[in-house]
Order: sequence, then C-alpha cells, then structure tokens
Amino acid sequence: MRCVAKAAMLVVGSLLFVCPAWAREVHVYTDREIRPALLEFLHGAEKSIDVEMYVLTDAEVIDALERAEQRGVQVRMTLDPNQQGNQKHIERLKQHGIEVKWFPINKPAQMHRKLAIVDGTKLFAGSVNWTHNGLARNEELMLLVEDPEIAKKLDEIFAGDWSQSWLGHQREY
Repeated sequence: MRCVAKAAMLVVGSLLFVCPAWAREVHVYTDREIRPALLEFLHGAEKSIDVEMYVLTDAEVIDALERAEQRGVQVRMTLDPNQQGNQKHIERLKQHGIEVKWFPINKPAQMHRKLAIVDGTKLFAGSVNWTHNGLARNEELMLLVEDPEIAKKLDEIFAGDWSQSWLGHQREY
C-alpha cells in the first residue's frame, strides 16, 4: 500500500502516525506475509539495524541478524529481561557481535515493543514478536514505513531506551 492521503493515520501499538503526502512509502503485511518481508528488510540493511523486541526466538530471524553483523552492519537490540525465550539466544547473539541490552522494566510491566529501524530511514513495526508462532501461526500485522523523518523520530526513542538499558546477564526487575 502506498501512502498518498494527507490525513491517513496508521496506528502501531501506542504510536500514531499521520502519513503526509510527502511520505515515501508504507507497506502493510499480515500473517504469513510478514516473515519474508522481515527477512528481506533485514537483508537490505547496509549500515545499522536497531531493534526493540518483546520476544526474539525465531531461528531464521536470528540467522538474518547474525548475517547482517557479518556484512558489517551494526546491530543493536533491547529486549524484555523477563521473557525467558530471550534468554536462550542471548549469548549466541553476543558471540556474533550483536549488541544486546536488557530494557529496564519492573514486573508485571512488559517492554512490549516490536520495532526495527534500518539505516535510520526505514522501520518495521507492528504486533508480531519475532518467534516461530508470531511469524508462522498467529494473526499479526506489520508495517514497513520508508520515511527518514518518521524513522528518525523512532530512532530517537530507541536511543533514549538504549541509553537506559543495561548489559550483562538477565536479572529480575
């Protein structure tokens, strides 16, 4: 879907985007369309991938992130520290040079974001966790927005979260 209407609004989680006529492109993906679009999105990164993810366990996505790092792309992630699924792959990601931090969140609250920003110009955001169920079974929605101004605003949010997040082993908050 191409964004053309000045008043078109896109709601992603708690973020509301007003898509002006000058916005480059917005693509909508649902259900089984998401995995191939996400993998292509990650594969297209040239400089950076910044991710905030509630749960990350999908092997194909983890492989794509590792390949990006091997190509010289800087990959940084903040994850929810209270999700056990995130624990399984954290050391593997770090061994491949991926920078991973835990988001400072107190139970029962959750860091529930599902966001990736590539090269500071494109973002992929919506409802899907990067898990097998999220990408292969659940009813989900993701938006790919190609717009440097919107990506910059979300990158500023990521930068603030990154600066507050912590390294090291998981601990209960």
